Amino acid sequence: MNRTPAASRALRIAAMVAPAVPAAMIVAAPHPDAELLALGVDLDRVEAQSANLPRDADFAKFEALTEKGSAIAKRMLVIRPTTLEGHHAKAKAFVWCADEMPEDDYFGTTTDARMAVAIIRDLLEFGGAA
Repeated sequence: MNRTPAASRALRIAAMVAPAVPAAMIVAAPHPDAELLALGVDLDRVEAQSANLPRDADFAKFEALTEKGSAIAKRMLVIRPTTLEGHHAKAKAFVWCADEMPEDDYFGTTTDARMAVAIIRDLLEFGGAA
């Protein structure tokens, strides 16, 4: 890079007089979809708890977990993701709500419904884990 002597001198002076910032004071900016990702983790926990219920578990326990998961999914529904990770979290929530990854014709045979399922599948296959 070609700098003028004055620009080089200004940079050297700025480096000498700039206060040193301790690494502990440097705080990373929060993830733009932090709330959505946290809700996705919460939903994963609910799914794991539900999967670990014994077959003979009281139905009320299963129902309580289902209601908890539904409440989390409803909160996720109104948050608009701004990153691939956020979209991935919402795609996983869709699958949780559907109880499994639907087949391409899950919502019928119309192209728009098959496209919606294909987008969800593609997001899940593409990933999004940070």
